[in-house]
Amino acid sequence: MRDAGPLDSDESDGDLHPSITVAIRLRPLNGLERAKGTTAHCAHVDSSGCGLRLARAGGAMGSLRFAFDHVYDCDTTQHAIYEDLGRPLVKHAFRGRACVLLAHGTTGSGKTHALTGSTLNPGTHRHTNQHTNTRAHTR
Repeated sequence: MRDAGPLDSDESDGDLHPSITVAIRLRPLNGLERAKGTTAHCAHVDSSGCGLRLARAGGAMGSLRFAFDHVYDCDTTQHAIYEDLGRPLVKHAFRGRACVLLAHGTTGSGKTHALTGSTLNPGTHRHTNQHTNTRAHTR
């Protein structure tokens, strides 16, 4: 078995793609948060689009910074996230690679919304199913 390392070459077209991609998405404020008068998040996406800054609890000075492969703010569309994260997985799955897309987080953090979405705003799974079915029928 070969060691893939942090980047794995895709022999079919020479693309380099990460073996593991970690993305984070900030969810919009929910109705309860808005009803309490909350107007801002404690987390902010930095200008690179790959960093997240968290305000310290209790008004402490400074903030905590974290880096990810992708960071999406609460205004990012489901489709944009699919294009960045889901579409490449479909491409690699049709080339015989094992692929997985999962959501992890606490209750209420937006996992179900991100993956399944709604009829008017479908999530990553719906986009992936549609793309997979289209590709399978055009082969």
